[in-house]
Amino acid sequence: MKDKGAVKRWLWWLSLIAAAILIYRISFDVSGVLRGIGSFISIFTPFIIGFAITFLLYAPCNRLELRLKRSRFAFFRKGARGISLVVCYAVFFAIIAGLLTLLLPALYSGISSFITSLPDYYADLSARLAELTKEGGFLSRFDLSDNLKSIYDSAYNMLLSLASTENMLTVVRSAMSVTSTVLSIIMAVIVSIYMLLQREALLSAIKRLLDATIGSKAMRFLTDYAHRTAAIFYSYLYGAAVDACIVAVLMVVGLSLFRLPRSVLLGCFIGFMNLIPYFGAIISGALVILVALLTKNIYTAIGVAVYILVIQQLDGNIIQPKIIVCLGRIAAMRLIRPDFKISCEHGQFTEKGGILFTALYHPSALLRDETKRPDTFSDLKALQSKVREVCTRTL
Repeated sequence: MKDKGAVKRWLWWLSLIAAAILIYRISFDVSGVLRGIGSFISIFTPFIIGFAITFLLYAPCNRLELRLKRSRFAFFRKGARGISLVVCYAVFFAIIAGLLTLLLPALYSGISSFITSLPDYYADLSARLAELTKEGGFLSRFDLSDNLKSIYDSAYNMLLSLASTENMLTVVRSAMSVTSTVLSIIMAVIVSIYMLLQREALLSAIKRLLDATIGSKAMRFLTDYAHRTAAIFYSYLYGAAVDACIVAVLMVVGLSLFRLPRSVLLGCFIGFMNLIPYFGAIISGALVILVALLTKNIYTAIGVAVYILVIQQLDGNIIQPKIIVCLGRIAAMRLIRPDFKISCEHGQFTEKGGILFTALYHPSALLRDETKRPDTFSDLKALQSKVREVCTRTL
């Protein structure tokens, strides 16, 4: 026993020394380490993309397969998995193709026209700035002419450098070299199809591997944590997508009223950037205000800024929900947790992605069992108190 303890201590010290030597060598060749990491990532890119596709399509494929297995037709029941995969992939690629077909030409045209008109925009802006900062002008009292001119000169030079012909050609050449990208996408699709077809076998193999390496207790904790994380991510992703679409529509309407060029493209850009928490709205709003300032005038830019601020406030306080109430066990299992117990956990609040979730008995259950009505009344009173606490603008 003493020999075994000594061997373990020696192995621990040897591992520590090896790790220290590795860290020491890495510190003198950071660029080489980064190149190695880049090469490693490039090799496994198809598998990473394939896993991402699998993660996105797992829930819709699983739900469609379960529905097909309950079909009256034997053809759908026997081929439920294959049919669900074909349908989900067809819808997925149709959405991708539609977005690329609609957005890429508009994006290219908008950027090209903006770059072509950039010198004219800058000349008009400089003239308006000189008018506003001259004696008796709107901004003359603030003595901002030199500062504003230096800011606009810096922004103009930066835009010209980014939008120069050489840089644009570099971007185009990079975009046109699609051979490796296409091969990676094909490999990723093959990997994702295999993972979805064999998902039970893969999950079982992963569970056996975790059970053998870290033990059954840790394995159950990790699998439960993974299920909860996936449920939270799915809820956040779907909610954020709907929220982004609403913001995009409102922005397109508003920017069209301000007669901004490429208002559809700019509105969709703001909606897409709204998926990025905090910084996405700030960056997209600032860029659109800059476009309004370059293409219109300072008053239009101020109006656009106020409109964007109002929409963002509506999005944060009205459009995006603060509390979601699930009626019944099935809804709670889908939105809160797969193993949710309505009889034990009704009226309790769970936070997911910054949103509070709670569950109440379904109205049909109250009609069948009158003993559940007092609990539901208490849950509704607690819900009313929580709404008043969280939703400060609710009447």
